[in-house]
Amino acid sequence: MIKKLALAVAALIGTAAAHAQTPNPTPWHVSAAAGYTKMELPCIDGLACDNKGETMKLSAGYDVGGGLSMEAGYIDFGKYGFKPTTALGINIKSTATVLNGALSLPVTESWAVVGRLGVARVKTKLSAYLGTLSGSNSETKSSAYFGAGATFAATKRVKLELAFSGTEAAYAGERRFLTTWTMGTSVSF
Repeated sequence: MIKKLALAVAALIGTAAAHAQTPNPTPWHVSAAAGYTKMELPCIDGLACDNKGETMKLSAGYDVGGGLSMEAGYIDFGKYGFKPTTALGINIKSTATVLNGALSLPVTESWAVVGRLGVARVKTKLSAYLGTLSGSNSETKSSAYFGAGATFAATKRVKLELAFSGTEAAYAGERRFLTTWTMGTSVSF
């Protein structure tokens, strides 16, 4: 997954370079980021508990002005689970569509801090297996979404961002916190 995202990021940067002759970018931007995520799981001593994974984020946004933008995106939080034996296990996978506002405050000419607040529609899929038997089910819930980060403007069109974000996943009445640390790029066109 990380390799595919790296190719997407390279394509975004290449697209921005191809349009570098335009003096000012439009208010539209696209972003891609990858990193690591953690799900708050009740790990039990003696059981193999996997609560960390790789994450990928894709989004598009419109800069309203004054550092404020509206963004819509997709997040793949990766897989988690419990694997007490090779014949028995539970896998958890969460994805989300996100709609949020972002406020960017400049620190210097190239650096800025960014805060995000919105709503995430989180789908949590639980799969279980016992030997050759398996089954799965999913549940989708809306949760608050928040994030914070630092951006570096490499050019007028290309920004690099280190970010932290969080939301909740829910399944069968249980709510678990998801957090991500990502590095990515944003390209205005």
